[in-house]
Amino acid sequence: MKIDKILDKLLVFMKNEIEKHGSPLNALEFDFSSKETLSPINASDEIKMEGEDLILFKKQTKFKDDSIDQCIKKALTDGYLERQSWNEPTYKHLVLTKFGSARAESVKYNQKNSLSIILKYFSEKLLAPIIVSVITVLITNHFNSTETEKQIKILQEEIKWLKTSQAR
Repeated sequence: MKIDKILDKLLVFMKNEIEKHGSPLNALEFDFSSKETLSPINASDEIKMEGEDLILFKKQTKFKDDSIDQCIKKALTDGYLERQSWNEPTYKHLVLTKFGSARAESVKYNQKNSLSIILKYFSEKLLAPIIVSVITVLITNHFNSTETEKQIKILQEEIKWLKTSQAR
């Protein structure tokens, strides 16, 4: 899947979470840090678990770590996300920017309208011509059958007239 599609899903995910909490954009921080093992000198290995937002996003979308990592890098580069803390190299304290929120709103709006566009296309381009054709055929057959019945009656009367005129 293209990075832009993943980015759209990520921004919508973040926007929905912010709306759930009813907080301003920069008040809610997201933790998209990945699982890593730290091996300090003269100490035992320390395992940092994945961030809870990363776990939830992966569960909802089934995207892989490398795709999400590329997506977050693009979002940070393009100004959709910002780091609240520069002390950590991970994606632990990310916030959605106004620019990212605007893109998420645009994606949500387009998702709502795409269904109505598909239904409109289906009804205008596919369904309406079929219905018009069927109605046209029915009307034509009705008038043709009525006209045909009239012609048959006229022919029957003419045949009767011919038979009676020959019998005389």
